Amino acid sequence: MKKYLFVLLMAMFAAGPAWADSVNGPGNLEWDDPLTWGSGTVPDIGTNIWYNVGDDNQTTIHVRDGVDAVCNYLYMSNGGNSNEEVIVYEGGTLTIDKYSWLGRWGDNAGNHTNHDLKIFGGEVTINNANGDTYGLRVPEPNKGGSWDNDLVIDGGSLEILNGGGIILGNDAQNLKESLDLDVSTLSVTNGYIDAEGAIYCEESNASIALNYGYVTSGGRFTFDDQGTNSPATVDVTYGLIQGSPVEFGGNGASTVNLNSGYIISEGELLTTNYGTSVANLNGGMLWSKGGIDLINSSQNTFNIGEGFMVIDALTESQKLILDSCITEGYISASDGVSDVYYVEYPETSAGAEDGFHAVSVVEPSFALPDTVEDGQTGVSIDGTLTWQTGRDIGAPSTDGSMITASYASANPDITNHTLYLSESFGKLAACEPNDASVGEVDTGIVQGTFPASTTSYSLDGVVERDKTYYWRVDETLSTGEVIPSKIYSFETEKSFPSFVEGEELEDVWVDAGTNVEFSVAVDSISPETYQWYKDGAELTGETSATLSLPAVSLADEAVYKCEVTNAAGTVSQEAMLTVKRQVLDLPFEGSLAELASGYDAFVNGNEGETGSAAYDTGKIGQAYDFQRVDTAGDPNNPQFVYNALELADSNDLNFYKYGYTINYWVKADSVVPYEQDVTGWWQTIFAKEWRFDGEGEGSGRLGLANQINGSNVWHIRRDTSSGPNASVDGFYDNWHMVTFVFDGDPYADDPEDPESEPVKHSYTYIDGELVNSGTEAADEYTETHPIPFVLGQEIHLNSNDEFDREYTSEFFGALDEFQAWNYPKSREEIAQMYVDIEGGNICTEQLEYDFDDDCKVGLSDLAVFAADWMRCNLVPLCE
Repeated sequence: MKKYLFVLLMAMFAAGPAWADSVNGPGNLEWDDPLTWGSGTVPDIGTNIWYNVGDDNQTTIHVRDGVDAVCNYLYMSNGGNSNEEVIVYEGGTLTIDKYSWLGRWGDNAGNHTNHDLKIFGGEVTINNANGDTYGLRVPEPNKGGSWDNDLVIDGGSLEILNGGGIILGNDAQNLKESLDLDVSTLSVTNGYIDAEGAIYCEESNASIALNYGYVTSGGRFTFDDQGTNSPATVDVTYGLIQGSPVEFGGNGASTVNLNSGYIISEGELLTTNYGTSVANLNGGMLWSKGGIDLINSSQNTFNIGEGFMVIDALTESQKLILDSCITEGYISASDGVSDVYYVEYPETSAGAEDGFHAVSVVEPSFALPDTVEDGQTGVSIDGTLTWQTGRDIGAPSTDGSMITASYASANPDITNHTLYLSESFGKLAACEPNDASVGEVDTGIVQGTFPASTTSYSLDGVVERDKTYYWRVDETLSTGEVIPSKIYSFETEKSFPSFVEGEELEDVWVDAGTNVEFSVAVDSISPETYQWYKDGAELTGETSATLSLPAVSLADEAVYKCEVTNAAGTVSQEAMLTVKRQVLDLPFEGSLAELASGYDAFVNGNEGETGSAAYDTGKIGQAYDFQRVDTAGDPNNPQFVYNALELADSNDLNFYKYGYTINYWVKADSVVPYEQDVTGWWQTIFAKEWRFDGEGEGSGRLGLANQINGSNVWHIRRDTSSGPNASVDGFYDNWHMVTFVFDGDPYADDPEDPESEPVKHSYTYIDGELVNSGTEAADEYTETHPIPFVLGQEIHLNSNDEFDREYTSEFFGALDEFQAWNYPKSREEIAQMYVDIEGGNICTEQLEYDFDDDCKVGLSDLAVFAADWMRCNLVPLCE
C-alpha cells in the first residue's frame, strides 16, 4: 500500500479563498468517484477542499480500501453548518499537504456542530508542509460556538509531521481567548495518534478515551485550559498518553481515570489546577520523568487503587510536598484499600543510576534492568537481556513518609515475570498485562512468562541490528495482582559504521607551518573503507582513518570531511581547519588603507551628502575622527553630513564563525555641536549586523556589533539585542584600549559536571584587563551575511528585510589601530598589547598564596605567611 502524507491545514483569510473544489451535500461522496466532485476530477495534492453543507444536512466523504486520497487543504464547515464527516477505512489513506479545520472558518459567525474525522483502520497523515504550530484544529478562534466535533480512531492511525500538533478547543497559542465550545471528543481504539507538536483538549467537557491505543505528543499534552472552568474527562484502558510534559491544568473539575496502561510525562508532571481535579489510578502507571508540580495540591486528588505513581528526578523540595500530600490525604488509597507506599529506589546493585520514587497501595516492587542498562547502545543481537527481580520493600510507613527499597533480597511474593519487547514504545505501553495478543495495536511484541527465579531472556534470533527496542517486565504477586514495569530501551549494534563517542573530529585553528592531523575512530561489523574530502572535493589517495597535513598554510584552510563506508552504508564527520592570522589592520595614518587583507575603507555616511575623511591626533600617530559637519552654517536649521566608514567588498568577510579577537583604541566625545551631551546615546563603534526592523519573525539581529551607551561598552553577537557589557569610569574624552574575544572552542560550562551543557564564551577587556564575560550555546555561531563591515554606525534593513543602506546609531569620537584576528588571543597576549604602548604592568590573574597582592609569589609572601606562623585562636587551649 502506497502511503501518502496526510495534512489537515488551517486557512484564515479575510474573505473566502478561491477553493478549487467544494462539497455542498447532503449525500455520500466516494473519494475515488470523480462525478461527485464539482470539478469532475478526483482531488490531487494541489486541490483545496472547502467542505461546506447546509444546516443539519449530513454529508460523508468515504475513503475506502485501496484509495489513496490526497489534497492540499481540507476545511469543514462555515457559519451555522453541521454534520460533516470524513471516514477513512482499513486499506485507505488520506493525505493533506497543509492543515485542516474540523469546524469554523471564515468571517461568518454562528454555531457549528458534528464535524468529525473518523479513522476505521485507515492511515491519515498530516504533512503540515508550512510548519505551522497545529496541523489539526477545531474551531477557529472568535468565530462562534462549536461542539460535538470528534476525532475517532478505531484500528487506524493519524500522524502529524513537521512539528504540527492538535488542538480540540480554544486557540492554544492564546489560552485565555473566549470561545463558546461545548464538547470535543478524542477517541482511540486499537490505533494511534502521533503528533510532533502539542496536543490541547480543552474548553468545557472535552473527552479523551483510549482503548488499546496510544496518543503521543512531541510537545505539551494539556487536558483542559487553565483560563476557564472547562473540565476534561480522560479514560485510559490499556493505552498510552504521552506528552512533553503532561498537564492536568485548568480551573475545571477534570477527571482522569487510568484503568491500565500508562500516562507518561517526559518532563515535569504538572497538576497546576485551581479547580477540583481527580486522578483515579485503578491500574497502570502515572509516570513522570521529570518530577512533579503539585501546585494547589489541596484542590487536586489522587485516588490510588491498584495503580502507581512513578516519579523520576524528584527534587528535595518536591519530596517534601509529595510527603505532605500523602500525609494530608490529597494522595490517598481508594475505598477499601489501606496503606499507601511511598518508596525511593536508590542506585541498583549493578551500579546503574535508576533512582526514582513510587507511590502505590500495593508493594511497588519493580523489575530493574541489569546487564543491559536503560538507554544502552551497541547491544549485541545475540546477547542476553537480564533484569533484577523487584526488591523486598517491607512494611509501609504509618505516617506517609518515604521508605527506601532494599537490594538485599528479592520480594518473596513475586511468583512470575512477564517480558514485553517491541520496536514501538506506544504499542508496548498499550498492551494489556499478561496478554499481548489483545488488539492489533501490539503486533510485533515478543513476550514470555517465566517463574520468579528466571531473570534473563536471549535476544538471539529475536532482535535485529540498527534498531531501538523497548521492553518491560511486569511482575505478578501471589495475590494475583500484576505490577507493571517502567519501560526501558536499548539500541542494538550498528551494521553500518558508527563513530566512537568522545573521539569525534573537532574544529582546529593553528599557526601557519603547524603540522595538523585529523583522525577518526569507528566501530564496524564488516570491513570499512575511508575517503577524505576538502571543501567537498575528494582528496586523491587519502583513504585511511588519518589525514595528515604537514606545515599548513592559508591554502589548507577548509572544511575536511571523512566518509566511512562498509557493506551496510556510509557515515561521515567533518571539521574545519582555520589558519590563525590577522584579518583586519587599520592604522589610520592619514589613509584608509587596510593592511592585512585588503579590505580598504571608504567614507559612506547617510545624512544628506557623505562627509569627508578626517583625522586627528591618535594614540599612535594619527586616528580617524568620526564627526558630522553642518554644511548650512545655520544653527536654527543645520544640514549635516557624516563620515562613517565601510570596508570595501566586505560582504563576504566572516572571520568570526568559530573564534576571534577584535582590538582598537577609542576616544569617545562626550559633547557634540548642536547636541551637547551625547553620553546617553547609543553609538556604534563597528558592526557587521543584519538588523531587522520589521515586526514578527523578521525582527531581531544577526551578526555582531559593538556599541556604547553611558559608561557601558556592549558587545552583541548572534540574534540578540543584548550581550556582555562593561561599565568603564571616565570612558569619554580619554583614550582606552577595548578588546573583544570570542572563544569558539566549546567546552562544558562546568568541567566538574559532565552533565552540564557545552557553551562558548565571550570576553570583554578594557585597557588590557578582563572586565566581563558571557556565554552562548555551543552549537550557535554568527553566520555570514551579505552586508558590509562598517565603522562608526550600524546598518538597518527595512520592514521587508531589504538592505537599503539605512544607517543609525552614529559614533562621535576618534578610532585608532583597529585590528582583528580570526582566533581568540590569550589574556597574556592582550595585556602585552596594552603595555607595549602604555608601559607598566598588568596582573592577568591573581595567584594562590599571593598574600601581598603584587601578582607574584615570592619571599615577601613567605614573610607574610611566616608572620602568622603558629598563631592560634582556639578556646580554651592551643596545643
